Amino acid sequence: MDVVAVIHHSLSQLPSDNIYELLNIYHIEIQYEPLLITHKRESMILSYRGQTIIFLKPTTNTQYIQFLLWHEFGHYILHRKPNMRMNYYQSTRWMETEQQANIFAVLGVLRNTDLVGKDPVQVAVADGIPQPIVEDVFRILAERQHQCQHALE
Repeated sequence: MDVVAVIHHSLSQLPSDNIYELLNIYHIEIQYEPLLITHKRESMILSYRGQTIIFLKPTTNTQYIQFLLWHEFGHYILHRKPNMRMNYYQSTRWMETEQQANIFAVLGVLRNTDLVGKDPVQVAVADGIPQPIVEDVFRILAERQHQCQHALE
């Protein structure tokens, strides 16, 4: 199955649009970790032995936190397997899993946003998502739509 379709389906099955409610429902903790500053990381997720924690850099911009939480939650929904411990940063599929988590996060943040008559990139950037990530996600979505149209011809 196409990963974008899986992401759309996963998002449609969520019981809330509020990332904090979702983290509470899924029993995922948030902790601010100063070590992320020295490791030049904004966030990370660790899921092991039934406990899941999203770590955030304490100096992170409040708006950007929404995107990071959706991104890490995307890893949890899309990539976690029972009784598996994984560091996505060191995975051999790092680029692929990061791209998938970015798509999940962008679509999650913009889930109930009215984009009619608006520039979706500017709306997403105003919501705290870095512009290069937004542009990459919209490029991937456009390519997927183009591929689907060619398959139907």
